[in-house]
Amino acid sequence: MCLKTGGPIRLHGGNLVRATCWDLPEQEALLLGRLMRSGESESALEQAWLLRELQERFALSLEELARRFGRSPSWVSRRLGLGRELPDAIQLLVRQGKLGPHAAMKHLLPLARANRAGAVALARAIAPLEPSTRQTALLVAAYARTDERGRAELLKHPAALLRATEPSEPTADPVRQLKRDISALSGIARRATTQIENGVTRQMLPREHGQLRRAAAGARGDVELFVTALGKDETHAG
Repeated sequence: MCLKTGGPIRLHGGNLVRATCWDLPEQEALLLGRLMRSGESESALEQAWLLRELQERFALSLEELARRFGRSPSWVSRRLGLGRELPDAIQLLVRQGKLGPHAAMKHLLPLARANRAGAVALARAIAPLEPSTRQTALLVAAYARTDERGRAELLKHPAALLRATEPSEPTADPVRQLKRDISALSGIARRATTQIENGVTRQMLPREHGQLRRAAAGARGDVELFVTALGKDETHAG
Protein backbone atom coordinates (compact mmCIF):
# COMPACT_ATOMS: atom_id res chain seq x y z
CA MET A 1 0.00 0.00 0.00
CA CYS A 2 1.37 3.38 -0.96
CA LEU A 3 0.54 6.42 1.17
CA LYS A 4 0.53 9.77 -0.60
CA THR A 5 0.04 13.01 1.28
CA GLY A 6 -0.20 16.17 -0.75
CA GLY A 7 -0.94 19.81 -0.20
CA PRO A 8 -4.36 21.46 -0.13
CA ILE A 9 -6.85 20.55 -2.85
CA ARG A 10 -9.06 23.26 -4.27
CA LEU A 11 -12.69 22.19 -4.61
CA HIS A 12 -15.42 23.64 -6.78
CA GLY A 13 -16.37 27.02 -5.37
CA GLY A 14 -12.90 27.90 -4.12
CA ASN A 15 -12.90 25.90 -0.87
CA LEU A 16 -9.66 24.26 0.22
CA VAL A 17 -9.27 20.93 1.97
CA ARG A 18 -6.21 18.94 2.98
CA ALA A 19 -6.51 15.33 1.86
CA THR A 20 -4.63 12.11 2.42
CA CYS A 21 -4.88 9.56 -0.37
CA TRP A 22 -4.30 5.83 -0.04
CA ASP A 23 -3.42 4.18 -3.33
CA LEU A 24 -4.81 0.67 -2.84
CA PRO A 25 -7.30 -1.76 -4.42
CA GLU A 26 -11.02 -1.20 -3.93
CA GLN A 27 -11.34 -4.31 -1.79
CA GLU A 28 -8.74 -3.01 0.66
CA ALA A 29 -10.26 0.48 0.57
CA LEU A 30 -13.62 -0.88 1.71
CA LEU A 31 -11.99 -2.76 4.57
CA LEU A 32 -9.87 0.24 5.53
CA GLY A 33 -12.94 2.47 5.55
CA ARG A 34 -14.67 0.00 7.83
CA LEU A 35 -11.72 -0.09 10.23
CA MET A 36 -11.61 3.71 10.36
CA ARG A 37 -15.26 3.70 11.42
CA SER A 38 -14.77 1.01 14.05
CA GLY A 39 -15.42 3.47 16.86
CA GLU A 40 -18.82 4.41 15.48
CA SER A 41 -22.07 2.60 16.08
CA GLU A 42 -22.57 0.14 13.23
CA SER A 43 -25.85 -1.65 12.75
CA ALA A 44 -25.96 -5.34 11.98
CA LEU A 45 -27.49 -4.57 8.60
CA GLU A 46 -24.64 -2.23 7.68
CA GLN A 47 -22.18 -4.97 8.57
CA ALA A 48 -24.22 -7.45 6.54
CA TRP A 49 -24.25 -5.24 3.46
CA LEU A 50 -20.49 -4.72 3.58
CA LEU A 51 -19.79 -8.42 4.11
CA ARG A 52 -22.10 -9.36 1.26
CA GLU A 53 -20.42 -6.91 -1.11
CA LEU A 54 -16.95 -8.14 -0.16
CA GLN A 55 -17.93 -11.77 -0.64
CA GLU A 56 -19.81 -11.32 -3.91
CA ARG A 57 -17.48 -8.82 -5.58
CA PHE A 58 -14.13 -10.17 -4.36
CA ALA A 59 -14.96 -13.85 -3.66
CA LEU A 60 -13.69 -13.74 -0.08
CA SER A 61 -14.36 -16.87 1.97
CA LEU A 62 -16.07 -16.95 5.37
CA GLU A 63 -12.72 -17.63 7.01
CA GLU A 64 -11.05 -14.70 5.25
CA LEU A 65 -13.89 -12.33 6.13
CA ALA A 66 -13.82 -13.53 9.73
CA ARG A 67 -10.06 -12.87 9.90
CA ARG A 68 -10.41 -9.39 8.37
CA PHE A 69 -13.22 -8.42 10.77
CA GLY A 70 -11.72 -10.08 13.82
CA ARG A 71 -14.79 -12.27 14.23
CA SER A 72 -15.73 -15.93 14.02
CA PRO A 73 -16.94 -17.59 10.78
CA SER A 74 -20.32 -18.17 12.45
CA TRP A 75 -20.64 -14.42 13.11
CA VAL A 76 -19.93 -13.72 9.45
CA SER A 77 -22.43 -16.39 8.40
CA ARG A 78 -25.20 -14.86 10.54
CA ARG A 79 -24.54 -11.39 9.14
CA LEU A 80 -24.52 -12.69 5.58
CA GLY A 81 -27.77 -14.51 6.27
CA LEU A 82 -29.30 -11.26 7.46
CA GLY A 83 -28.26 -9.43 4.29
CA ARG A 84 -28.97 -12.17 1.78
CA GLU A 85 -31.79 -14.31 3.12
CA LEU A 86 -33.88 -11.84 5.08
CA PRO A 87 -36.59 -10.47 2.73
CA ASP A 88 -36.13 -6.90 1.55
CA ALA A 89 -39.45 -5.91 3.13
CA ILE A 90 -38.16 -6.93 6.57
CA GLN A 91 -34.80 -5.27 5.98
CA LEU A 92 -36.65 -2.05 5.22
CA LEU A 93 -38.47 -2.25 8.57
CA VAL A 94 -35.12 -2.75 10.29
CA ARG A 95 -33.63 0.27 8.51
CA GLN A 96 -36.65 2.32 9.59
CA GLY A 97 -36.02 1.36 13.22
CA LYS A 98 -39.32 -0.49 13.62
CA LEU A 99 -37.70 -3.89 14.13
CA GLY A 100 -34.46 -4.61 15.93
CA PRO A 101 -31.57 -6.06 13.86
CA HIS A 102 -30.86 -8.70 16.51
CA ALA A 103 -34.51 -9.76 16.64
CA ALA A 104 -34.63 -9.93 12.84
CA MET A 105 -31.54 -12.13 12.71
CA LYS A 106 -32.38 -14.43 15.58
CA HIS A 107 -36.12 -14.91 15.10
CA LEU A 108 -37.51 -13.58 11.81
CA LEU A 109 -34.68 -14.95 9.66
CA PRO A 110 -35.32 -18.62 10.66
CA LEU A 111 -39.03 -18.08 10.04
CA ALA A 112 -38.30 -16.55 6.64
CA ARG A 113 -36.25 -19.60 5.67
CA ALA A 114 -39.24 -21.82 6.37
CA ASN A 115 -42.08 -19.49 5.38
CA ARG A 116 -40.94 -16.35 3.57
CA ALA A 117 -44.40 -14.90 2.93
CA GLY A 118 -45.46 -15.59 6.51
CA ALA A 119 -42.36 -13.88 7.91
CA VAL A 120 -43.02 -10.76 5.83
CA ALA A 121 -46.68 -10.68 6.86
CA LEU A 122 -45.79 -11.08 10.53
CA ALA A 123 -43.04 -8.45 10.39
CA ARG A 124 -45.41 -5.91 8.84
CA ALA A 125 -48.08 -6.71 11.44
CA ILE A 126 -45.81 -6.30 14.46
CA ALA A 127 -43.67 -3.39 13.19
CA PRO A 128 -46.09 -0.69 14.46
CA LEU A 129 -45.57 -2.10 17.97
CA GLU A 130 -41.77 -1.68 17.67
CA PRO A 131 -41.38 -4.89 19.71
CA SER A 132 -38.38 -5.80 21.81
CA THR A 133 -36.30 -8.87 20.97
CA ARG A 134 -38.15 -10.88 23.63
CA GLN A 135 -41.53 -9.79 22.30
CA THR A 136 -40.49 -10.60 18.74
CA ALA A 137 -39.41 -14.06 19.84
CA LEU A 138 -42.76 -14.63 21.54
CA LEU A 139 -44.74 -13.49 18.49
CA VAL A 140 -42.68 -15.56 16.05
CA ALA A 141 -43.03 -18.66 18.24
CA ALA A 142 -46.79 -18.17 18.50
CA TYR A 143 -47.08 -17.73 14.73
CA ALA A 144 -45.02 -20.85 14.04
CA ARG A 145 -46.99 -23.18 16.30
CA THR A 146 -50.56 -22.09 15.53
CA ASP A 147 -52.83 -23.03 12.64
CA GLU A 148 -53.99 -20.84 9.75
CA ARG A 149 -56.92 -19.43 11.68
CA GLY A 150 -54.72 -18.60 14.64
CA ARG A 151 -52.15 -16.97 12.38
CA ALA A 152 -54.77 -14.78 10.77
CA GLU A 153 -55.95 -13.66 14.20
CA LEU A 154 -52.40 -13.01 15.32
CA LEU A 155 -51.70 -10.85 12.26
CA LYS A 156 -54.79 -8.78 13.01
CA HIS A 157 -54.19 -8.34 16.74
CA PRO A 158 -50.52 -8.96 17.68
CA ALA A 159 -50.75 -6.54 20.62
CA ALA A 160 -53.49 -8.66 22.18
CA LEU A 161 -51.15 -11.64 22.38
CA LEU A 162 -48.48 -9.54 24.04
CA ARG A 163 -50.94 -8.22 26.61
CA ALA A 164 -52.15 -11.73 27.36
CA THR A 165 -48.65 -13.08 27.90
CA GLU A 166 -47.11 -10.18 29.85
CA PRO A 167 -46.44 -11.30 33.43
CA SER A 168 -48.63 -9.48 35.90
CA GLU A 169 -46.75 -7.21 38.29
CA PRO A 170 -46.75 -8.35 41.92
CA THR A 171 -48.76 -6.27 44.33
CA ALA A 172 -46.53 -3.48 45.61
CA ASP A 173 -45.91 -3.06 49.33
CA PRO A 174 -48.00 0.06 50.13
CA VAL A 175 -45.57 1.23 52.83
CA ARG A 176 -42.58 1.04 50.51
CA GLN A 177 -44.59 2.63 47.70
CA LEU A 178 -45.51 5.58 49.97
CA LYS A 179 -41.86 6.05 50.92
CA ARG A 180 -40.84 6.01 47.27
CA ASP A 181 -43.55 8.55 46.40
CA ILE A 182 -42.41 10.93 49.15
CA SER A 183 -38.79 10.55 48.08
CA ALA A 184 -39.73 11.23 44.46
CA LEU A 185 -41.75 14.29 45.51
CA SER A 186 -38.78 15.68 47.41
CA GLY A 187 -36.38 14.99 44.55
CA ILE A 188 -38.61 16.67 41.98
CA ALA A 189 -38.94 19.77 44.19
CA ARG A 190 -35.15 20.02 44.62
CA ARG A 191 -34.56 19.60 40.89
CA ALA A 192 -37.14 22.29 40.03
CA THR A 193 -35.61 24.67 42.57
CA THR A 194 -32.18 24.17 41.01
CA GLN A 195 -33.56 24.95 37.57
CA ILE A 196 -35.10 28.19 38.82
CA GLU A 197 -31.85 29.17 40.56
CA ASN A 198 -30.01 28.50 37.29
CA GLY A 199 -32.20 31.03 35.51
CA VAL A 200 -34.58 28.83 33.54
CA THR A 201 -37.56 31.06 34.34
CA ARG A 202 -35.78 34.07 32.87
CA GLN A 203 -36.06 32.41 29.47
CA MET A 204 -39.86 32.19 29.69
CA LEU A 205 -42.44 34.37 28.04
CA PRO A 206 -44.96 36.21 30.28
CA ARG A 207 -47.68 33.73 29.30
CA GLU A 208 -45.42 30.83 30.32
CA HIS A 209 -44.67 32.54 33.65
CA GLY A 210 -48.40 32.67 34.36
CA GLN A 211 -48.84 29.00 33.50
CA LEU A 212 -45.91 28.09 35.75
CA ARG A 213 -47.27 30.05 38.70
CA ARG A 214 -50.69 28.40 38.37
CA ALA A 215 -49.12 24.96 38.16
CA ALA A 216 -46.95 25.71 41.21
CA ALA A 217 -49.99 26.87 43.18
CA GLY A 218 -51.78 23.63 42.35
CA ALA A 219 -48.75 21.57 43.37
CA ARG A 220 -48.47 23.49 46.63
CA GLY A 221 -52.12 22.76 47.41
CA ASP A 222 -51.57 19.04 46.75
CA VAL A 223 -48.54 18.96 49.04
CA GLU A 224 -50.40 20.79 51.80
CA LEU A 225 -53.25 18.29 51.58
CA PHE A 226 -50.74 15.46 51.87
CA VAL A 227 -49.03 17.00 54.92
CA THR A 228 -52.43 17.64 56.57
CA ALA A 229 -53.54 14.05 55.92
CA LEU A 230 -50.28 12.70 57.34
CA GLY A 231 -50.65 14.87 60.47
CA LYS A 232 -54.19 13.64 61.06
CA ASP A 233 -53.09 10.05 60.63
CA GLU A 234 -50.30 10.47 63.19
CA THR A 235 -52.82 11.98 65.66
CA HIS A 236 -55.14 8.99 65.23
CA ALA A 237 -52.23 6.58 65.60
CA GLY A 238 -51.29 8.31 68.88
